[in-house]
Amino acid sequence: MTFAGLVMQGLFSPQFSIQLSSAQPYVEAAGWALVHFLWQGVLVAAVARLVLSALPASRARMRYGIACVAMISMLASALVTAARSFGTEPFAPDATGSVAPISSLYHDAAGSTGSLTISLESGALRARESVWTAVVLWETMRPRVEILLPWIVLGWCAGVLALSLRLAGEWRLTRLMRTTGVMPMPQEWEQRVQALAQRLSLTRPVLALQSVTVDVPMVVGILSPVVLVPASLVLGLPHHYLELLMTHELAHIRRRDPLMNAVQAIVETLFFYHPATWWITRIVREERERCCDELTIAVGKDVQGYVRALLFVEEHRTGPVMLLASAVSGGSLLRRVEHLLRVAPARRACDVVPGALALSLVTILAVIAATGSTAALAAPMQAAPNAIAQRPLTSASRLALSLPTEPDTSTERLLTDTSALSARIAETRNGVVHFSFPAKPEACGRDSLLVLRADDRNVAAVGSRVDIGRSRKAVHNWTAVSPCAEAPINVTLGIIAGRVVNARSRIAAPALMPKARGERDLGMVSAADASSYLTGLARTKEFGSAVEMLAAAALARSESAPASLLALVGDSNVATRVRVRAALWVGQIGAPSASALLSKIAEDLRAPARVREAAAGALTSLPQ
Repeated sequence: MTFAGLVMQGLFSPQFSIQLSSAQPYVEAAGWALVHFLWQGVLVAAVARLVLSALPASRARMRYGIACVAMISMLASALVTAARSFGTEPFAPDATGSVAPISSLYHDAAGSTGSLTISLESGALRARESVWTAVVLWETMRPRVEILLPWIVLGWCAGVLALSLRLAGEWRLTRLMRTTGVMPMPQEWEQRVQALAQRLSLTRPVLALQSVTVDVPMVVGILSPVVLVPASLVLGLPHHYLELLMTHELAHIRRRDPLMNAVQAIVETLFFYHPATWWITRIVREERERCCDELTIAVGKDVQGYVRALLFVEEHRTGPVMLLASAVSGGSLLRRVEHLLRVAPARRACDVVPGALALSLVTILAVIAATGSTAALAAPMQAAPNAIAQRPLTSASRLALSLPTEPDTSTERLLTDTSALSARIAETRNGVVHFSFPAKPEACGRDSLLVLRADDRNVAAVGSRVDIGRSRKAVHNWTAVSPCAEAPINVTLGIIAGRVVNARSRIAAPALMPKARGERDLGMVSAADASSYLTGLARTKEFGSAVEMLAAAALARSESAPASLLALVGDSNVATRVRVRAALWVGQIGAPSASALLSKIAEDLRAPARVREAAAGALTSLPQ
């Protein structure tokens, strides 16, 4: 076998999948941050473009500030998205500072004698249906993207590594340029440089050196910047022109541009795959040079001479400007010259109020892009719960009320439970465990596909492909998943050091389940035990395959499955994405006893918006 074949065999082996799953929470957080940045970057760039188009080109400093805020907002949006992927959204505390227990919410639902029945207005129903469709479409796409997250992160890491090596090489080169081929400036020029620094209000002396390794004046270094001037310019350029060029470089130091230049290089490295990143950083680079040009004209009072000096430097430049250096030849020379010829020598101060308003607008919209707010979907959903008639609780609902409200989130304890299934799984400290259990009569599957089949209800499929839609309006209709054979649900668990780190499920005959040497097969187990175990596994915050396990738990041939899913929906200690998917499955399997509890959750403003929307949407799928 070739080397490439060995590598691919290793990547797709179960052992590699289990090892990768130990870092799955981090990979998932990074992957979702990269995916969501696709629209976040577009939104930030669109807002920045809108604000910049309203500002004249003469407002270089304001335009530069807006571009910098947009660039930093891109970085912040990705960081916030990654951070939100790790945590949950607990219920908000009440006025006394304590959090109302979930059990009280459920018991209120059980003991309520009032009626929530009102007229079902067509407008409210249409709004509810539209929101529910949006939720379903997103929940349909999400598992498909989840499968690709490890490969997305792997490709991103390769790109970041390549660009990081480039940055490291340029950083090392700038360090060498400070000490190689340099000599002190003539005494006369040292005095001129310090005089220019004082005119620019620089608080500390600036070191300027002649260099034979550079062809344009530039500033190198971040914390202790140094001005490097080509030795040929010191001897061959008129002193007045060289003084203007030196003023430009000192303006970079005064504005602390080397530090922002480093931040810009980091943003370009992290978000190299997004065109909006390169557009924003180009605007930052161009406006930075315009700001320094305007400051140079304000000090030197010679626009024509400065333009001639820029043209002279551009004619003698032989190479590109490095990313970590601020050079006089940065940006578009044509645009800079056009800008300079329209700027008066006396530079006007920017208006404070319009600038503050513009920056505030960009900042607010950047935060919205970072958090991915669902307020737009939450508004039309407020009336949805009230449009559902309250239904009496059955034994399944009462079972959900008696479940513990603060479950243990430790996978270690889950594996050492006294139940027969958990005890058998706990015998494996490192390895792979298989078990099967009966599926609902209406469930069937093909390969890695789990399908809930019904002629007049929703069609839901979960696994490597996920399809949720209305009858005759499904994203993929029933023929797309045929042939589909009834079979038990098979679950494969990857365990490392007694912890479940990876899990996969599908409907297939046990004989079709591939097993390597050393893997354990527990055979057929009780559907009730399997459903209870899988929903308990979904509670663990460190377990990355929780969403997929909900499908197997929901399709188990067990009357307690709806109650277990309802307990997840109402548990504030469970991750929001797990609660949302549990609510969707409650609606898909059609548990009419869940209506009262779902109504309470949908009306509770302390619950996360996504959970309320999913609960209200699930109500629309329950049989009337």
